[in-house]
Amino acid sequence: LTGLPGNIAILDHLRTTTKDCDRARYLCYCDFDNFKPFNDVYGFHAGDRAITLFAGLMRKHVFSGKDFVGHVGGDDFFIGLQGTSREQMIAMLEGLLGDFLSEVRHLYSAEDRLRGYIVGHDRDGLEKAIPLMRCSIGVLELPEGVMISDINRISAEIAGIKAGAKKSRTGLCHARLDENGVSRH
Repeated sequence: LTGLPGNIAILDHLRTTTKDCDRARYLCYCDFDNFKPFNDVYGFHAGDRAITLFAGLMRKHVFSGKDFVGHVGGDDFFIGLQGTSREQMIAMLEGLLGDFLSEVRHLYSAEDRLRGYIVGHDRDGLEKAIPLMRCSIGVLELPEGVMISDINRISAEIAGIKAGAKKSRTGLCHARLDENGVSRH
């Protein structure tokens, strides 16, 4: 659907990147908020358009040859950044999130856009007002000099950070893994 590398390439990237401690690395997990209700209301073709929209925006915002973009599946994506500053990383991801938030709104009806929500069903099947879709990104920073080979630990850390991103106002949550553990920013 997106033409982006999938899970095998993402795992290969993680295995290589986590051992290369010559520079800071940023492992970014992207996940849409409120995608399932959108898909349920508007249909899977509209859901596919949201997914391809995000893939295109990733290509626009992440353009360095040493960076990596991948499609985990569904509405989950992965970005691997290296050799960039924390400020550049944040600016890049904020631009990506802002563009997606702005452009995905066009997939909704004028009425839903104006209202700012859709009427759908939550995970328990109860009808409720569901905010319009956005993307959240959890970022795990591996600073220069930090090498880790436990991919399961990396995955668990990123999952926790992604949960923080979903709760945040901006949709972006960043944490740093160093010799003392993980510290959130």
